[in-house]
Formats: sequence, C-alpha cells, structure tokens
Amino acid sequence: QLSLHGELLNVYSCCQTSCGQEEKPSNLPPRSPARSASPGSVRRAVEARTSAAAQNEQPVPKAPDPAVLEAKKDFFKHMDDNLLDYKHNHPINVSNCVAMLLKIFNNVLEHPEEQKFRQVKAGGNAFRNNISSIKGGEKLMTLAGWRVQVKDMEKYYVFEGDPGSRKMDILRETANTLQKAMATVNEKAERKRQEMQAAGAMEKARKEQILRALEDDKEDRKLRSGKASGNM
Repeated sequence: QLSLHGELLNVYSCCQTSCGQEEKPSNLPPRSPARSASPGSVRRAVEARTSAAAQNEQPVPKAPDPAVLEAKKDFFKHMDDNLLDYKHNHPINVSNCVAMLLKIFNNVLEHPEEQKFRQVKAGGNAFRNNISSIKGGEKLMTLAGWRVQVKDMEKYYVFEGDPGSRKMDILRETANTLQKAMATVNEKAERKRQEMQAAGAMEKARKEQILRALEDDKEDRKLRSGKASGNM
C-alpha cells in the first residue's frame, strides 16, 4: 500500500507539471490588452505619409510653349544674321547694343510692376547711339515683344505683358539668348579694343619718328648753312 501510494503521488506531480497547472511566477510585467487605433490617429498617420511622399516627389516640368519657342528662334536668327554681322557692325558697338538691350529687358523682368521700365524713348541719346544706329538693333525690341507707340510726337517702345503671360515668357527667353551671347560678344569687343590700342600706339610711334627725322634734317641744314657762310 505504501508503494502504491507513492506511485500515485508521483503520477499526480507529473500531471501537474506537464499540464502547466503550476506556473512559476515571472519577473516580466504583465501584458496590457491590445487597443484598437482611433479614427483620428489613423487619419493623422495617413496625412503624415501623404505629406512626406509629396515632399519627395519631383515637380513635373512645364511643357514648353510652342509660340515662345518660335519667338525665341526668330529672335536668335535675327540677332545672328544682323546684329552679329561684324562686317557692318563694329564689335564694340555690338557689345554696347547687347548690354543695353539686356538691361532694358531685365528691368521689366526684375520689376514687373514698375511702369517706368515698360516704356523706352527711342529718341534718347543712349538708345539712339547704342541700339538704333546698329544694324538689327531696333528689330530685336519688337521680336522680344515690345511695340512702337507715338506719344506727343515722340517714338516709344512699350511692353505690355503681364507677369506669367506668354509675352513675359518670350521676354525672358530673349533675355537669356542675349545673356548667352554676351561672353562671345564681349570677347570680340575686347580683342578689337586691344587691336585699336596697338594700332594707335604704332601710329603714335610713327609720327614721333617723323618729327624726329624733321628735327634732325632741320639741324643738318643749319649746319650746312653755317659752313657755307664761313667758306665765303
């Protein structure tokens, strides 16, 4: 009976261990019951992800306007065929013309609300000397969107394009065309200035040489005249 009672105790102990009826206490904190997300938190999470995705997206480039491209092409062709014709236009005059056109265009682009920059007096000395007197100069104004207007018997060039308009886009593209031409134009002008300075220096040296020769000849004649008088 004692042995049978011991075996029964062993079996009961094994059953308790295998069935997990007696669990050892754990040092880990008790788990909190799972909570479902509120609609507000879900919405905020979606908005955050959407905002982050929008910031990472690259802006879609604006499709070029065919009318603007055509105007830019016409402007470049006229500039290349006429203004940059160095057989008829002096390089320094070409440089001055490009610089003044670029200044007129940029004044409007940088200060679109300033009306004083939107009209240019064609009879002014600066405009006449740097643009009107140069082959192809005035035509570039109209190709860039300026139109002729007569006020009080005076000729003006007026620009009427609004910010964001096609006319303003044309003016910007033609200004970019002038800016790209500036380096080459200025290089030619500087080379011509150096050639003119060298030619001027040579001419000055030649004149000084002639003057010295005349002075030497004058002294020789005096000496010959003196000798001739002494012999008499």
